[in-house]
Amino acid sequence: MLTVGRGQLSALLDASLPGLAAGTADYLRALHGEAVSGLDEALLLRRTLAGLRRARGWGFETRFGLNLFVALMF
Repeated sequence: MLTVGRGQLSALLDASLPGLAAGTADYLRALHGEAVSGLDEALLLRRTLAGLRRARGWGFETRFGLNLFVALMF
């Protein structure tokens, strides 16, 4: 039986953040367009990824929690 430890799951989540950033940026444009209207796509992606990494530093692990943290950050 394969057992994945908490540290391994955390590492997998951290590795998936760049891919998650694009979806989070889409979410921000769709639901918080006014807050991100002055940012071009590249800058929005960089700031979104930075926010996701910051959220991970605070212990957020779910997509909902990560997106909420980033939305509040903006």
